[in-house]
Amino acid sequence: MDSSYTRVDDLWFPDGSLVIRAQDKGFRIFGSLLAIMMQSRVFRDILALPQASQGGIGETIDNTPSVFIDDPAIDVEVFLRAICNSSYFRPAPARVDPHALLGILRLSHKYDVRYLHQRALGHLECHFYFPPLDDYCAADDESDSNTWVPVIKAARDVGATWLLPCVYYRLASVYKPDMLLSDTDTDNLLRVHKGRTLLVREFTLNVAFLLAPLSGCTLVACTEARIGSLDVCVQWMLADFDVDPLGTRTLFDDSVKEFCPSCLCHAKDMLTENLRETWEKLPEIFGLPAWDDLKALRNKIMSEEE
Repeated sequence: MDSSYTRVDDLWFPDGSLVIRAQDKGFRIFGSLLAIMMQSRVFRDILALPQASQGGIGETIDNTPSVFIDDPAIDVEVFLRAICNSSYFRPAPARVDPHALLGILRLSHKYDVRYLHQRALGHLECHFYFPPLDDYCAADDESDSNTWVPVIKAARDVGATWLLPCVYYRLASVYKPDMLLSDTDTDNLLRVHKGRTLLVREFTLNVAFLLAPLSGCTLVACTEARIGSLDVCVQWMLADFDVDPLGTRTLFDDSVKEFCPSCLCHAKDMLTENLRETWEKLPEIFGLPAWDDLKALRNKIMSEEE
C-alpha cells in the first residue's frame, strides 16, 4: 500500500472489495458494507467516475480497486464504523461520543445514508429540540458546552435548522468569549451577540411584574418576598454574567412560605405566561424561522424513508 496511507486495522477486511482512502488513512470494506454505501446516490456517482484525480476509482491496492474521498479521515472512520458495526452507533438515548456523532452526521448527509443521518439527528434532538416549553423545562441538559459551536456549524451545514434555537440559546445565555475564539463565522458571532442582547431584555421583561404589588396585596411579608425575588434575579445576572430568562422558572421554588397564597399563585401565573412568550420568540431572537416552520422542516426530514 502507498506509504502515505495507514491501514485502519479493524476496518481493513481481507475479503474487502474496495479500498477507501481519506487523508492519511485507508479502509478496505467488504461487499455488504459496499452495498449499503451503494444505496447512496452520491457515492454511486463517485464510483462511476473514471479517474482517481476526479475522485473516482483509481489505483489498485492489494489487488483491490481504491477510491479517494476528500473528507477528514477521522469523520470517515467513525462513519464506516457506524455502518459496519451495529453496536458502535446505537439510536438515542444510547450515549455516543459527541465528536463522532458530528462526523457521522456530516458524512451521512453528504453521502445520503438516510438511516444514519436520521439516527444522528435523533441524538442531537435529545439535547437541542424541545417543541413544547414544558419538555425543555423537564429535560436535564447533559450536553458538553465545548460542542455547542461545532453543533451549530454541523446543524447549519446539513440543514437541521430546528436544532438551532436551543443551542444558540444555551451558547448566548452562558456566553463566555473563549467559546467563540475558534469560530470564524461572522454570522454565528452576530447571532450570538445580538441574541444575548435580546435575552437580557427578555430576562427583564419576565420578572418586571415583581416591581409592583401582586394582586393588590399590601402584606409586608409579601412585599419583602417580592423584593427578595428581585434581588435573586439581580444576583443571577451578576453571577458569571449569565443571562438565562428561561431559568427564571425556578424563581419561586423556595418562596412558597414567604408569599401569601394569592400572591404566589399570581406570581407563578405571570411568570409562566412570560416564559411561554419568551419561548415562542426564541427562534426570532436568533434570526430563525418560527417554531411551526422549524417543526414542519424537521418532520419532513425525519419522516423521509429510503
